[in-house]
Amino acid sequence: TGGTWSPTLWPTGYPVRDQHALLLPADAPAGRLTVIAGLLDPTTRAGIPPQEGSHVELGKLSVQPAPRTWDRPAVPAIAATDFAGVVALDGYEVKPCPDLGLTCFRDAGDLQVRLLWQARSTTAIRYRSFVHLTCDGRIVAQSDQDPAGARSTAWLPEQYLDDRHRLSLTGIDSCPTGFELRVGMYDSVTEVRLDPASAQAEAGTLRLEAQQSR
Repeated sequence: TGGTWSPTLWPTGYPVRDQHALLLPADAPAGRLTVIAGLLDPTTRAGIPPQEGSHVELGKLSVQPAPRTWDRPAVPAIAATDFAGVVALDGYEVKPCPDLGLTCFRDAGDLQVRLLWQARSTTAIRYRSFVHLTCDGRIVAQSDQDPAGARSTAWLPEQYLDDRHRLSLTGIDSCPTGFELRVGMYDSVTEVRLDPASAQAEAGTLRLEAQQSR
């Protein structure tokens, strides 16, 4: 009932629907886990037993080990920027227009941005990564997603996240001051951004340096 309907108000014999979200720790062992349910006295925190035993067994949950990358993938541009001690941007790659030039944009169709993150700590917050292509501070293309397709609540410290974004360049016109790429992470619920520790940071985003075309 989400704590909104006191059990003292429950009519006798009336079914009550009660939902809970369980967050498994990132280092939870793989295997079969048992899911149980019960009631607690709100004053004493003591369990209120059912007719038999101390709780009701609801079933089994199979936990599989999450795939993780511990060796650094080959990503050419080094960023080395910490985001609030939660995660760090270790490197990035932009294709096929690393110089963010309009001539290349017109031929490319899509801009592929590869971000290499490294987790710094575990977190109970689900973060999303974003890439913004901007002109004079105005967003002209963007991509938002779970970093590397994985929930941040499953991160373990030091693991790498190979996070690949694709931005559509369709309809993008000229930008006299030049395009910029800005990246970062935000809380998926509150939309508050993690602050990057960099001179290239502004309003919770990190500006990536344009590279020469190869």
